[in-house]
Order: sequence, then structure tokens, then C-alpha cells
Amino acid sequence: DEKDVLTEENLTVPVRHLDSATVVGGWWLPRLALYARERGALGAVPSERDDAVLFWYARRDRPIAIALAVAINEAIEPGASLDT
Repeated sequence: DEKDVLTEENLTVPVRHLDSATVVGGWWLPRLALYARERGALGAVPSERDDAVLFWYARRDRPIAIALAVAINEAIEPGASLDT
């Protein structure tokens, strides 16, 4: 079996350019959604659509994805929380 090897890539987005983060998709399509406050802030991400990027995660990692969304929202707006 041949597998493609992907190179590691990094993108830094200032928190002031983000609007929110949330866990979406439920059981079948678990994703962490990151939404931009400014048009084009996430444009460097190939999967960006409508100023949002979706990151897939394993179902077993849902608590981690929720914690990450909460941490991102706290960085954007201290005191923010995530309704799950």
C-alpha cells in the first residue's frame, strides 16, 4: 500500500481575527469549527469556506475538541463558554 506523506504546515492567526470556535457535526461528522471575524483571515487554509475552517477529529477526542474550543473562545473573549 502506498501512502502519501504530507509535510507539516503551520498557520498563525492572531486571536483578534477570530470570531469563535465550536464543536459541530455530532457523532457522524465530528469537527471543530473555527470562524474568522475578518474576511480572508483564514484564506491561507485550503479548506476555508465562508470565513470558516473545519478540523476533523476522532470521536474519542471530543472532550479535547470541546476544551480547545473553550480555550479559543476564552482567548477571543474572556468569560466566554461553549454550550454543548
